[in-house]
Amino acid sequence: MPRGKTHSAWPPHDGGIGGWLNFRHRAAGRRVWLLRYFIIGLCGAMTSLAHPPFFLTPVIFVTLPLLIWALDGGYERGAKRRLLRAGLIGWWFGFGYFVSGLYWIGFALLVEADKFAHFIPLAVIALPAGLALFTGLALGLAGLFWDPDRPVRIMLLAVAWFLLEWLRGHVLTGFPWHSLGYIWTGNSLLHGGMAQGAALVGVYGLGFFTLLLACLPALLPGDQLKRADGRILMAIIPLSALVLVGWGVWRTQQIVDRSMTDDKPDISLRIVQPSIAQQEKWVPGNRRAHFEKLLQLSQLPGVTPPQIIVWPEAATPFFLGEQPEALRAIGKLLPRDGLLVTGSPRLSDRHMAVAAGEVENRPVHNSILFIGGDGEIHARYDKFHLVPFGEYLPFRSLLSAIGLRKLTNDIGAFAPGPGPQTLRLDRLPPVSPLICYEIIFPAAVTDPTQPPGWIVNLTNDAWFGDTSGPPQHLAQARLRAVEEGVPVIRSANNGISAVISPSGSVLQALPLNQTGILDAKLPKPVARPPYALYQDIPLLLLSFFVLILFTILRKREKNSRNIHA
Repeated sequence: MPRGKTHSAWPPHDGGIGGWLNFRHRAAGRRVWLLRYFIIGLCGAMTSLAHPPFFLTPVIFVTLPLLIWALDGGYERGAKRRLLRAGLIGWWFGFGYFVSGLYWIGFALLVEADKFAHFIPLAVIALPAGLALFTGLALGLAGLFWDPDRPVRIMLLAVAWFLLEWLRGHVLTGFPWHSLGYIWTGNSLLHGGMAQGAALVGVYGLGFFTLLLACLPALLPGDQLKRADGRILMAIIPLSALVLVGWGVWRTQQIVDRSMTDDKPDISLRIVQPSIAQQEKWVPGNRRAHFEKLLQLSQLPGVTPPQIIVWPEAATPFFLGEQPEALRAIGKLLPRDGLLVTGSPRLSDRHMAVAAGEVENRPVHNSILFIGGDGEIHARYDKFHLVPFGEYLPFRSLLSAIGLRKLTNDIGAFAPGPGPQTLRLDRLPPVSPLICYEIIFPAAVTDPTQPPGWIVNLTNDAWFGDTSGPPQHLAQARLRAVEEGVPVIRSANNGISAVISPSGSVLQALPLNQTGILDAKLPKPVARPPYALYQDIPLLLLSFFVLILFTILRKREKNSRNIHA
């Protein structure tokens, strides 16, 4: 667009909110420019209020249109200038979004404040600043093709946002926390219906559709609806949302009805939440007391023991596999065909014996052990997606030189396991075990060649206190259930233990900071949803097609302008 050309998109060049977002007004002083970026950062921070535990969904219909108008107001003729301006707008929005949404990470550094509190600025400022680079790249990519006159620009932004959220979930092991699609994990009928979209397109695709829907108000002012693409978008997107909600409500009810009519025998289970404070968990003198607390919670006098008892991540603050007496005590809890699923640190079996009868230094795994009524370990699983800085130190030689180290120094750096596994145990549906952080990764929670009948997720959110972190963690487990079409059984040391159906509905739960148990039946799985079969491939292909199409159209317009010049 020539520099002197006027356009019909809102906001206007001066006055009101539109004036504040008009970055092309070069007469403004530095303070006004900073204020504009502050407004954009505030919009990002307010967008986090749509996420758990607040679920203030209406805010996105204000903040995301403002983001569109900010891009309109920052439009530049040159591609490089457009990219830089849009990227800076995106970075500020993302910084506000991640600072407000991930503040709770800093609470983990207060567990041992004398050792780690001075790293809080890295967790609550530097990490959001780094994650905001993905938001900046998303808006920069959209800015390359931006045209304030075209309503279809909201489709362009949704595509760019989807691609960069997907990259954020994969680059440098990935960190997909706080993806936009999680705003639909509330308990209302609307939220439940929209959440079923994850069965079709996953959480990234749900974020793509959410952005399209929330940006529609940006098409209302000016002449946007006089264009054909504006009228089409305004008709199709709300209609699609209504269809999705209707189908989602129907799907949820179908899953409920199926669980009531399925004639397969029920499997009884008991989830244990001991709620042990993180400061006390690894104190050597507390080990026996913690273990006995787990045993006491697991058995109810006069009540037939369930088939499955589930303890949380690292429930035993010692190497359970090396303690025959503790294994025998667990065996006494269970019926003959029973099973206890528990988290425990585990010494690797590799290279145990060396010359002169010495034992070589063995790697440590964060593991899940499956222990039978005979007191023997029948199966095990080693966590493969480890938490950076929590379970290992990335770029160790570089970062350790400046004083950084991981939080869990009681055991040492953990070694990763081989990857998602489906374990087959006698008389039980095949299970996919996951530990804590692993549940947050879409399309990476099960072995696609061996689909499980359920997911067991052991976790410990005691690190994060009474913050937004534990509800956000639960929300991600709920959408994994929707995406994979299987129930999720979640046991937290402290956090929110829950029985989650394949529709993502929480059937039973223990709230944060409560000690107790949940007795329940294992929900039945459903047929594998499209997302479990095809993952993000269809939307990735569609996104690249859209970008290629915009590239071709932009090139044709440029050639046309040159011809008529």
